[in-house]
This record gives sequence, structure tokens and C-alpha cells, in this order.
Amino acid sequence: MWGCWLFFVISTASRVRNQSDALVDNGNMTIETRTLIELRDILGVEIECPNPKCKAKCFAPISADFSEVALQCFQCRTPWFGSTFDRDKGRNFAAAVQQIQKLVDSIRQLSTDERSDVHAGIRLHVSGLSDEPSARA
Repeated sequence: MWGCWLFFVISTASRVRNQSDALVDNGNMTIETRTLIELRDILGVEIECPNPKCKAKCFAPISADFSEVALQCFQCRTPWFGSTFDRDKGRNFAAAVQQIQKLVDSIRQLSTDERSDVHAGIRLHVSGLSDEPSARA
């Protein structure tokens, strides 16, 4: 169920990893810190209204049914997604919402412990959570 409030919410669980690599190029050393998250650490999806006077949010856990994503803000009615009318279904259709549904379904399917065909660890590299690369002499 949507608890009205899409952006991925990342847990601060121990599986979030900061990985540092030292790279040497022409005698200069560069330290790069990367933040990686496991798919299991993705808790849900949040949509924030683009209206600067509103900024209302909807949140849904990753286990929620994403077929009923709102196309506009529940508070100020600002459109969240471009849409077209689907005559067959008798309602508006947003391609972006369908892509979000597919993304969430893929994350849900890949992060389950019941998979016997995935042997590698899968992590996403996240920007903005760690220091930018810095050069050291």
C-alpha cells in the first residue's frame, strides 16, 4: 500500500559498503571511495511532488503493488508523470510508471534468497553518499 508520499530509499544496514581503491597514474595517487548497496537494502520507492510550494511525498515499500501509482499529486494535483488515455482500459497510462513497476519487480526478484541461479553478489554504486575522488601527491 502507498503511504502517501519515487526515489529509492536506502537502508543504513551493515550491507552498505564503502569501498576505497588507490589508483596510481604517472606517479600521482588518487583515492576513490565508492558506496555500494545490495538490492536487499532497497526498502521502497518514494515520489515527491515537483511543485516547490507543495513537496508532498508518497512512499511504498518494495513489496507493495505498484500498479496503482498516482499520476498526480494527491495534495495539489500537480502532474507527476506524462500520460496518455488508454481506450482499451478506459484510463490514463504513463510509460514512466510502467517502467518503475518493471524496475521494482526486477529488484524484488533479484534480491530474494530463494534464487538458485544467482551466485554473485549484486550491488548498486550510489553517488553522493561518500567523498568525491581526491588527488594526493
